[in-house]
Amino acid sequence: MIKKFLKSLLFIPILLCLYGFTVPSAPYSDPPDSYTKLQCSFDEADGSTTTDDESASNYTVTNNGNVQTDSGRTKFSNTSLFDGTGDFWTLADSDDWNFGTGNFTIDTWVYYSKDPASDAYHSPICEQRAAADSFIYWGVYDGSLLSYVRSGGTTVYYFTPGTANHIVINTWYHVAIVRYGTGLNNIYIYIDGVSRSITWQTNLAENASLPDLAAVYRIGYSEVQTAYTEGSMDEFRISKGIARDWASVRRIIDITYGIDIGSPNMVGTPLWSCRIKLEKLWRNFAWKLRS
Repeated sequence: MIKKFLKSLLFIPILLCLYGFTVPSAPYSDPPDSYTKLQCSFDEADGSTTTDDESASNYTVTNNGNVQTDSGRTKFSNTSLFDGTGDFWTLADSDDWNFGTGNFTIDTWVYYSKDPASDAYHSPICEQRAAADSFIYWGVYDGSLLSYVRSGGTTVYYFTPGTANHIVINTWYHVAIVRYGTGLNNIYIYIDGVSRSITWQTNLAENASLPDLAAVYRIGYSEVQTAYTEGSMDEFRISKGIARDWASVRRIIDITYGIDIGSPNMVGTPLWSCRIKLEKLWRNFAWKLRS
C-alpha cells in the first residue's frame, strides 16, 4: 500500500504539468511569437483612448464609449478600464479569429469592480456576433467562465461553470480558454493556472468546426448578453494554432525524446494510450481535490 501511494505521488507533477496553465509573471513578450494573432497590453499613457496590437498583424483596435488605458489599477503597468456603461474595444473581422477545428488559446487578466459571482451578472470578455443566432461568446458568469457558440440557429457548444465563485470582486485573475485536439468536448478553462470544471449544456462534437463569422470582434461587451464589463483588463491575447497549456509539455518531450506525442501519427501507439490514461487519471484526481 505504501509503495503504491509513493508511486502515485510521482504522477502528480506530471498531471499538474499536463493540465496546468502557466500564469504569466510579467507582460507578454513584444514582439510576440508567430502563433499570437492579437496582443493588447494596454500600456499606453493614462487616459489614452487608443491602444496598440503588438502582434505582427498590427490590427487597428477601436475604442467605444469611454474605454481607456488607466494607471490607477495596474497589473504589470497600465491596464484597460471599463466603466460598465458602454465601454469596449472592437476589431475588424479577420481570418485570424476563424479557428475552425484547430487549436487555439484566448487568455487575459481580469479585475472586476462589480461582483462577478452574482447569478444575474454576465461580464463579457470577448465576442463575435454576426446575427441573433450566430455568435461566439466567452465571459464570466456566476464567478467562473462560460462560453456559448451558435451558427445559423444551431448550437455548436455551450458550457456553464461546473463550480462557481472562483472569481470575486476587486482581485486580479488570469483566465484562459484553450482548445486542443479533435476529441469530444476538447475545450478547457483555467483560472490562475488551475483547470476548472465545466458543465456541458451542449457538447462540442468530435472534429466540430467553430463558425467563421463575418462580424466585428468585441472586447468587453456582448450583444448576446446585452452586457458590459465593469472593471479592468490587461494583456489580452489571441493565439491560433496552439494550445498553450499542452504545447509546453509537448515541446519538452519533443526536445528531450524527439517525439511529438500530440501529432496524428501517434494515435493508437502505446505512448498515445499512456497520454489518454494520464488525462483520465488527472480528471479523477482534480475532481477529488475539488469535492
